[in-house]
Amino acid sequence: MKQKTMMKAEWDWQTGRRIVADLNQWKKAYGYVEVPVIRPDGEGAAAIVRTDEAEFSIVSSEGLWEGRWDKIWKLRYGADHRLSALVAEMGAWSMAVDDEVWEESFDFLWTPMQSSDGRHMAASVQQGRQYAGVLDGIIWEKTFFAINDLAMAPAGDRLAAVVQTVALQEGDIEKFQSGCFTVAVNGETWHQNFVNLWDVRFSADGLHVVAAARSSLYDYTVVVDGKSWNQRFDGLWEPLFLKDGRVAVPARSGGKWQLVADGSPLWSRTFAQLWQLVTDPVSGNVAGVCAPEFGKWTLVADDRVWGLRFGDMVMDPVFSPDGRRLACTGKNGNAWTLACDDKVWDHGFEQIWAPVFSPDSAHVGCRVRDKGRYAVYVNGKAVVSGLDFAWDPVFSPDGRRVLIRGVGGEGDLAGKVFREVLEIG
Repeated sequence: MKQKTMMKAEWDWQTGRRIVADLNQWKKAYGYVEVPVIRPDGEGAAAIVRTDEAEFSIVSSEGLWEGRWDKIWKLRYGADHRLSALVAEMGAWSMAVDDEVWEESFDFLWTPMQSSDGRHMAASVQQGRQYAGVLDGIIWEKTFFAINDLAMAPAGDRLAAVVQTVALQEGDIEKFQSGCFTVAVNGETWHQNFVNLWDVRFSADGLHVVAAARSSLYDYTVVVDGKSWNQRFDGLWEPLFLKDGRVAVPARSGGKWQLVADGSPLWSRTFAQLWQLVTDPVSGNVAGVCAPEFGKWTLVADDRVWGLRFGDMVMDPVFSPDGRRLACTGKNGNAWTLACDDKVWDHGFEQIWAPVFSPDSAHVGCRVRDKGRYAVYVNGKAVVSGLDFAWDPVFSPDGRRVLIRGVGGEGDLAGKVFREVLEIG
């Protein structure tokens, strides 16, 4: 049964802590318990458990599912709080949603994905040595020799993927170079084949599809709705639809990377590297990870480069909701940290996840792992630490409170999955 997606304003934002599941009890009852998942609002948790020697099921805050399977994979909650997983019985794979399995089963399923509201679910599928996409249990009418880079439209009603339309024998180099791959949208292919394609993406309205492509062994271009740019480059990273409908992409020519939009330079500056583009949700301006010089990493926004430099890596650029702030994760040596507005936090960690801004853009937080323990930081300060596991923080709509979801690591909280709402100091 489908549940209505709850808006964050409808969540319980009263300060305080509540236990939503006890992993100790689950382990005592089932022995084998995988890492749990938690609902977006923190009101429930679930985990894959072994119910017999070669039999698995799913236990949640609401109890144990009736279904039993040989294998379970990719357990997750959707935005509508439905719980789903890929399941296999006697070698046949399907998707289970709230203990109900799709009517159809397949030889294999992978890359499960959900629409932003959780209503639609999809995956890549293999059936009889043929490949396709499957949406809400319905497989494409047309199948192909291979499939990868599955993408879902924001509304969840369309799928696109790179597909192989020409059979290849091992070592058939000439046929490979002539082009055996294209993009299929809901099973319907573009009219042109390429050496290969990758980074398939939908536009925000779901009406257009873009992909990076190799038109030959050495020439790269961008393809939008089956039509190639006239320009050719030495290399490309992931293309991105801009707010005005143009497509931007980091492109390499003459040994330098540059931001290109619809085939023409968007910025005057060039880089040793440029990738991971994001757009300002208000103005539509572009930012990305760049290396102004070899081995020095930072962010660039609207052709302006940060002064901050990292020696090893920069990842996860994120704009604030008002578009005025920009954050990322960065690594120097063995230490990861977060940088925001061209300033770096004082703390370093073994591992760090992508920054999360509050809706009012006033606060930025993330989850981290250090010395084997998890913590959640907001504005550079730990709000909770010493956990066995943690999920990303979630800020209240007014930005005054933060929801912490984690597994306690000591004391009365040890082994307990909990939610806690805290005031932001």
